[in-house]
Amino acid sequence: IQHMTRKEFLKLSALLGVGIPFQTTLSACEKQIIQPGSNEKVIIIGAGAAGLSAGYLLKQKGVDFEILEASATYGGRMKRTTDFADFPIPLGAEWIHVEKEILEEIVNDNSVSVNIQTKGFDHDVDYGLFEGQEISVKQAGVDIDLIFINSTWFDFFETYIYPSVSGNISFNTVVDTIDYSGEKVQITSGSQEFTADRVIVTVPVKMLQAGNIDFRPALPEAKQEAISEATVWDGCKAFIEFSEKFYPAFVAFDISPETAGQKLYYDAAYGQNTN
Repeated sequence: IQHMTRKEFLKLSALLGVGIPFQTTLSACEKQIIQPGSNEKVIIIGAGAAGLSAGYLLKQKGVDFEILEASATYGGRMKRTTDFADFPIPLGAEWIHVEKEILEEIVNDNSVSVNIQTKGFDHDVDYGLFEGQEISVKQAGVDIDLIFINSTWFDFFETYIYPSVSGNISFNTVVDTIDYSGEKVQITSGSQEFTADRVIVTVPVKMLQAGNIDFRPALPEAKQEAISEATVWDGCKAFIEFSEKFYPAFVAFDISPETAGQKLYYDAAYGQNTN
């Protein structure tokens, strides 16, 4: 789990020259926008939500692309398990923090019917606890949040996005160097070399902070500063099964200082068709 405050995210996005909510990617070579049907080649680093979305949109626009993924599978932090309960549990990305229309926006195709069920909190019934005091859903600031019903973010991407780009992904390809000093971008992964006109980097901020990719030339100082100053916490999710429901929708805590992290208990079975 990674986290940065909305203020930090907006600042980081502005400095990296990215759009919200769709183009959360870092472009190493700053040129004009690619035109639909362009004969340029684009390489995308990472097959998580951002990388898959970028490839999907390029496919729709008729732009040649390839996705380089370090691991043996796609999805990034979109993970799930079906072993623990009688509904899929997201182990990574879980909630939709905007209106459900974002799903149609990602698919970007009016001929496709997005058959995904979601549920938000019932403001008249649901409540939470903050430091032992009862608070409303609105007071907690989670009034827009939606949870997938018998589905997950991974299922959504697996159904609607991945099939379109599956043939363009090279797995087990760890990128070492991105050289954008010339007309073409040169990318190395071990003994492999790739050439492209553009590169879109969608790796986790933590990897950029650790310097896992060597940019040549180095990224501009403003971008390096934005990356280094972003707060990224380590995290852990633990799911516990009880014989009866004795808890509210969520239980939150006051962590001081705020930069130290967050702690939250919540009903992972909320709204699910489960016994």
